[in-house]
Amino acid sequence: LDRGGVLVSVGGGITGDLVGCAAALHLRGVELVHVPTTLLAMVDAALGGKTGANRPLPDGSLGKNLLGAFWPASYVLVDVETLSSLPDRERRCGLAEALKHGLLRDPDLLNFIRDSRDALLAAEVDACDTLALRAGQIKASVVAEDAEEHGVRAILNLGHTFAHAIEGEPGLAYHHGEAVALGLIAAARLAVALGHAPESFLEELRSDVHWVGLPVTMPEAPCGAALLDRMGFDKKNTVSGLRFVVPTPPCGAVVRSDVPEDAVVSAWREVGVVFS
Repeated sequence: LDRGGVLVSVGGGITGDLVGCAAALHLRGVELVHVPTTLLAMVDAALGGKTGANRPLPDGSLGKNLLGAFWPASYVLVDVETLSSLPDRERRCGLAEALKHGLLRDPDLLNFIRDSRDALLAAEVDACDTLALRAGQIKASVVAEDAEEHGVRAILNLGHTFAHAIEGEPGLAYHHGEAVALGLIAAARLAVALGHAPESFLEELRSDVHWVGLPVTMPEAPCGAALLDRMGFDKKNTVSGLRFVVPTPPCGAVVRSDVPEDAVVSAWREVGVVFS
């Protein structure tokens, strides 16, 4: 493949991340095209130019997306008819990222997901087309403001500081969308603790997550100390320490690096984590 060639990814988010990495690195960069075939990739992962790979952490777990490059695709082809080939679990996972986009920029998108849940989970073409377009437009608008995450783009990581720690925990088997759903609930508890949101916001979000069939707590009751340690490797962190994306209803978010540990512990407990 010479520098005039094109790499095409066909698949979900991990496929797109790895092919994107290869496109960015091969001969210092070749053209990239994404053909996402999962709902999560259609509404989020295939858009925005982030590529990534995981790498081992000192405790033997995996650190999420700690290798990678910004390498936007020249073209993204979304055909929602591929969603009918997926397990129900995969479609639910995509709704977690769509809920996130609604929380950030479009409360009407949340209403659409509530009203269209059954059609979305049944992979009905019109409903999925609408969701992919609206959620994709939200992500594209944020990326257009800050392509390489020097500022506002960081809000797209809402829930992900928690989610990435969950995904790296040995013994747990949550898919990315499921971990994001749990991370959104934890972030909502953080918002309540920091005075950015009322308790009713957390209750409504928990209801939305449960309504689309995603987990709201972890019955495995993982150990909080290990999760806190793993958060220290989050890619958003700076010399000032951990950075959290905190929702600010009715829509929006702020990035905070001054979150007290007791508020983080409270957020983890909200999703079933145990601290001795």
